[in-house]
Amino acid sequence: MRLLQLHSDFIEYEPISKEIDQAEENASSGKVRLEELVVSLVSVEKGDDDAIARNAVDEIESYLAKVKSRRLLIYPYAHLTSELASPEIAVAVIRSIERIARERFVDVNRAPFGWTKTFEIKVKGHPLSESYKVVSKTADKLPTSENRVNRSKEEKVSSALTAEEKMKSNFYLIKPDGTLTPINQYKFELGEENLSMLANYELAKMRSSDDQPPSCKTYEANGNSRL
Repeated sequence: MRLLQLHSDFIEYEPISKEIDQAEENASSGKVRLEELVVSLVSVEKGDDDAIARNAVDEIESYLAKVKSRRLLIYPYAHLTSELASPEIAVAVIRSIERIARERFVDVNRAPFGWTKTFEIKVKGHPLSESYKVVSKTADKLPTSENRVNRSKEEKVSSALTAEEKMKSNFYLIKPDGTLTPINQYKFELGEENLSMLANYELAKMRSSDDQPPSCKTYEANGNSRL
């Protein structure tokens, strides 16, 4: 399934004539205008079936949340693919999308299937105003854009930590007079507790995100903060 979502100021469409024998009968006889909404242009492809509808609504729900919109128009649109499903399958999937969407959202509208229509639309001009998705029947095969970003970050962090584990590092402490001492041979003195914490942190190669490293903690002393 192909899904093009447009965050729009308005859309105005008018059914003109039936394009196929399977066209729905409940088409409006005049112009329909909706304002402040998301228009979801939907193309149902060969191999799609009723099982894909819920994944499509998941994508729609995610997009509505991102652009903070509460009004939806489901708009059958055959021009997003050259591998169209049969009209019987396509209209069944479109109706399933509408049914599931109505279970989740308050304001759901749908343009008629199988009609030639004129339409005028004004899309908002912000970075998220257009979103194109290829929706599969198995959600795991097509993670959302947010999941893809998070997975990419995790992979980068993981590869960095793996590389770090393979590296052999030597740590030294240098005194103001220039004396250089291997950190595992240095005897920490009274008053060097914070330095000892930082040394242990680096030697352990711990990278937990639950707490800040000792070098970034803020300590209070005599009413003044210092890093």
